[in-house]
Amino acid sequence: MAFLFLVRDQIPTAPIWKAFFDDADEQGARGLYKIYTHPRPGFAYAPSSLFYGTEVTNRTRVKWGAVTVARAEMRLIVSALRDPRTQRSILMSEAGVPLHPFWCLHTYLFSTERSFVASWRTDERRKVLYDFGVEDDLYRKRWRKGHQWVALTRKHMALLDAAQYETFRKAHAMSSRAADFRREWRGPAKEADDTHHCFADEHFAATTLAVHGVEGELVPASPTYISFGAYRREGRRLLAPLDITQPMKRDWRATTYKPADVTRELLDVARGRCRFSTDPAPLADADSTIRTPLSKVTAWAASERDARRECRFLHEDAPCYLMMRKIPKETVPRYLESYKNNLS
Repeated sequence: MAFLFLVRDQIPTAPIWKAFFDDADEQGARGLYKIYTHPRPGFAYAPSSLFYGTEVTNRTRVKWGAVTVARAEMRLIVSALRDPRTQRSILMSEAGVPLHPFWCLHTYLFSTERSFVASWRTDERRKVLYDFGVEDDLYRKRWRKGHQWVALTRKHMALLDAAQYETFRKAHAMSSRAADFRREWRGPAKEADDTHHCFADEHFAATTLAVHGVEGELVPASPTYISFGAYRREGRRLLAPLDITQPMKRDWRATTYKPADVTRELLDVARGRCRFSTDPAPLADADSTIRTPLSKVTAWAASERDARRECRFLHEDAPCYLMMRKIPKETVPRYLESYKNNLS
């Protein structure tokens, strides 16, 4: 199993991940996972770091909101595929943290041949920012949007290769609207690959898998618990369809949790079994993926055997969240305390 970290450089959640992997090793999981990181080119982790030696070699510069994010994801996936033992992967950022112990994640992902990829129909960004040619007609017909954070089987990882990425990159570069953004952008973005508002990472996996005709093999949901806007205990703020022609709005960003936000109530929601549309991919719209917490929460099992049973994915069940974001540096000690308490 490959853990793919798409990061800038240092990973502030490292103490949480160290606790996660230390517990995994103690429970007999050593050799069943491998860590891959994609920090900025030229960056290297110190020998004392959990992530020392995990940097992929073929790194690329990454600009938030640009097509280069999808390129970095693709290179992480390609690097993991070089190891024939890699049969599952899960993608996360430096602000992502595990909600469950290793055996729960491992058994959950291996208990199904399906990948977990949020996917719904929308043509908004394609019509504005992407200009696919006649030879790429399927990309227009099967354009999808989802969340960047996915969990993939090896079969589906192999479909997200450099050729598929290049199709996205060229279509964006040729878009007249993208050219307008480049002329109007006051920042350092001078090239098509650096143009903001592309957000290819939210389309790359879902659309590519749709083009390959494997949507029936997907669970149309992200494995990562995400809310948007300012955190409100009375309920999540839903993310309306983005109007990419308007200025950036604060509610576009995923919620960043403060230490005081990390309560049992929040974690019960994130760890609980959830209800969402049972329709196959793609879903009709973004609202169809909003999951309503149920009263029953998946308890952490005391033994490895129980953990494997309770964390198994069943097709008649709604999927569980396996990860959560965003946990910033100042919230790490509070979350780590909660995580360790649940391991004991």
